[in-house]
Parts: sequence; C-alpha cells; structure tokens
Amino acid sequence: MHRRDFLKIFGLTLMVSANSACREESQGYTATSNKKRILVIGAGLSGLAAAQELNRWGHEVIVVEARERIGGRIWTSTQWADMPLDFGATWIHGPQGNPLTDLAEQINAKRFTTSYENSATYNTSGKPLSKAEEVRMEDLREQVFTALKKAQGRDNDASIRQVIKPLIDRFNESSETYRFINFILSGAIEQEYSGSVEQLSVHWYDSAKTFDGDDVLFAQGFKVIPEFLAQGLQIELGQVVKEIQWQRSPIRVITQKAEFIADYVVVTLPLGVLQTKKVHFSPELPRSKQNAIAKLGMGVLNYPC
Repeated sequence: MHRRDFLKIFGLTLMVSANSACREESQGYTATSNKKRILVIGAGLSGLAAAQELNRWGHEVIVVEARERIGGRIWTSTQWADMPLDFGATWIHGPQGNPLTDLAEQINAKRFTTSYENSATYNTSGKPLSKAEEVRMEDLREQVFTALKKAQGRDNDASIRQVIKPLIDRFNESSETYRFINFILSGAIEQEYSGSVEQLSVHWYDSAKTFDGDDVLFAQGFKVIPEFLAQGLQIELGQVVKEIQWQRSPIRVITQKAEFIADYVVVTLPLGVLQTKKVHFSPELPRSKQNAIAKLGMGVLNYPC
C-alpha cells in the first residue's frame, strides 16, 4: 500500500474514533422535539448544501458567514456586465458524475467546454513560444513531474520547492530554463492547487479524486451555484464567530455582533482555518490522536459533533 493511501485510511480511522467518542458523550442529552435549531457556520458550498439538506428535513436552520458575501472561495466579479470573472473557483473539473453538474442541470446553467489543446503560451516578450521553446518546455515539465513522483514514494514529506531545488539550482536565475521551470510550477501546480510550492506537500498536493470529462466554465460565473443553494435560507453575513460554548445545552455561538443559540452546530470552515492555532482540539480527544490528526492537516473544534 502506498504511504499516502495508508495515511488517508489512518486519518479517517481517527476521525471516526473521535466522532464515536463525541456521540457517547452526548447520549445523556434527550431532545424534546424532532425539529432542531441548527446553526451552520460558513456560507461556502459545504455550508449552504448542509443547510439546505437540514432545512429540507424540517429543521430551523441559520447560516452565519464571516464575509459580507456567500460562496466561500467562489467569488464572481460582475464589474463587467457582459463578462463575469471568477476570482476563485472557476471550472467544474470533470463534469461526468460530478454533483456540481447535477446542480448546474437543475438551474439550466449555460456552460462552455474548455479546450486545452487550443491554448497558447507566450514568452516574456509577449510573443507565442517557438516550436523549439515548446519542446524545451515539455521536456522540463516531464523532469519536474518525474522528480515529484519519485519524492512521493519516499517516507519523509517535503515541500514541492524542496524537491525541485536540485533541478532548478542547476540553472542561472536569469536563464530561460530557470524561468520555464518557475512557469511550470506556477501554472501547473500553484494555480491548479491554490497554494505556494513553498508550502504544498509533495505527498498530498495531488491526492484529490477526479471525475471524467472535459472541464467546463459557467457562462454567468460560478456564482450561480451558491446563489441557487442559498435560496430560502436564513443567512447572517458579517458574523465572525469568536467562541462556541458547547458544554451545556443549548449551545451558544458568539460572534463579533451577536449571540446565537442552537441545539446543534455544523462547522464548515476551510482547511486552512482548521490548521491555525486559533482552532483548538476538543479536550476529550487524547493527545496522541490530536498530534496524529494535526499532522494530517485535520482539526476537531471545541463543539459537539
């Protein structure tokens, strides 16, 4: 078994164990009604989808969002009325079997298929690459990804920049080859996986599962999806959560502006937030499991499951 796959399974085992412990702790609480008041923190796709499902089951749901907009990393600019521009998520990567395709079909969202074969790369002089430059670029691309693949089989993790350093250090910083390698790192990795090669893990950066089919763009911007999911929901914007008091029922969620009371809280914070020191592990979770989960980039907040 590949080391990355083993760590995934190990991490999921820890999460299930933590959830089981949380359920055991909450068995003493008996609900007086099937209808619950549930607070969802975060108005990205995960939060909106969770809120819609809970709302469909008849619960009283409130979504609180720190930003003054919904969508999370989906952010479409409408500054140019005839050309919506996505600042964040842009494509449905692999539309076949993708749940986002189902949502797009429900609202009849117009989409364009991306043809990567019809793309063009320009040099620093603003001219398309010559045939010789294209061949050189492709050769360097193969060297970069061969080095990354070899590094993924090693026990010790490293950043992508650390892995590529022996390759790129062979060339002068002012050389064309040096610029080409940095272009590959930026265009094929940093823009694709939304992170710096200085921080991206070579073991994990490409571990996501994918769907089949050519990537598609939304004619009106990706915003059509969160706008659809937000329909009928009570959403409170500009609510930065400062504290979740879950030791007693009901749970109290305190923001910079208000205080909310709920039977349950669903937290859909981004992974980057869960990795910060501002998010604390539940005190009931053993230290050994806290350390293991932290190494995997997961977090368990101070709130009930």
